[in-house]
Amino acid sequence: MKAKVNRWAQSLKTHSRSLSLANADKRKKLALALMYLSNEHFHSILHLCNRGIPASGLALLRPQYEAYIRGLWINYCATDEQVGRVYADKGFKKNNFDMLSALERLDKFNDGRLAHLNGVVWDKSHDFSHGGSIQAKWHIDGESIGSMYTNKEINGLLMVSSSMSLSNSLSIAELCDNGKVSQKLVISHKRIF
Repeated sequence: MKAKVNRWAQSLKTHSRSLSLANADKRKKLALALMYLSNEHFHSILHLCNRGIPASGLALLRPQYEAYIRGLWINYCATDEQVGRVYADKGFKKNNFDMLSALERLDKFNDGRLAHLNGVVWDKSHDFSHGGSIQAKWHIDGESIGSMYTNKEINGLLMVSSSMSLSNSLSIAELCDNGKVSQKLVISHKRIF
């Protein structure tokens, strides 16, 4: 699985290079910055798993998801005042569940994919991000303490993270009005996985 995800990461970098922010307003730039951050988390998760540090990779899954949802919300749902608050370093007034709910009311996102992603990521990722019981138990093996993750857990993390990076990158390409990059990303992802 790692080999496939490494190929996907390289393909993602290659195809994303041609995206341009020409004519992007403040809202779009902020949305794109958050989506870019989400993809940085994907690359970091992969790097950490490649280095044998999956616990830290699991801790980044929730920030990857949150940056993606916030980027979508900024672009499609936030008011000008809410965008201004973020630019003024006053944070996001709405929580992620409110953002998700607002997104799901739009025709573009009412197919259940975002809700499904939320279900996959949210509950367990809280445990991973904050050193919870699951995270602790995966560091105990009989008489030893260490990273006891199996390939199943690592592969699951990599699949969720790489799938999210595809959805995120398609949103980036759409905001950059580049359908060719979207097509290349979809073809590449299908070919690899």
